[in-house]
Amino acid sequence: MSNSPESQQNNDELVDIQHPDLFEDQPDPEIDSYIEKVEKAGENPSLQIPLDDQGQALIQQTDDTQLPDNAVILPMTQIEFEQGLQAQILSSARWLAEWCAFMIKKYGRRVFFKG
Repeated sequence: MSNSPESQQNNDELVDIQHPDLFEDQPDPEIDSYIEKVEKAGENPSLQIPLDDQGQALIQQTDDTQLPDNAVILPMTQIEFEQGLQAQILSSARWLAEWCAFMIKKYGRRVFFKG
């Protein structure tokens, strides 16, 4: 180790960083207020309907149509599925459509398209 002024300055910085008086035992009041807000929100959760980028609800209430308990809902509409099968092989839409085709073959009449 060299005793140059630069190395001495680096050692001083390390000592200052590791000095125990720099760390407070009490958390910041802003953190305390945030934690209280989070805890209160956890006690009384408000269920909000998730929205997509266009502001439309991702989850829609079903009407009288009841799906079987073991139904498989595909993550795309039938039109998107058909377009995905026509997409280029490197497209993620193509691979999602191929996966949906596999699910249709595997589960048959239990499979339903989204929307």
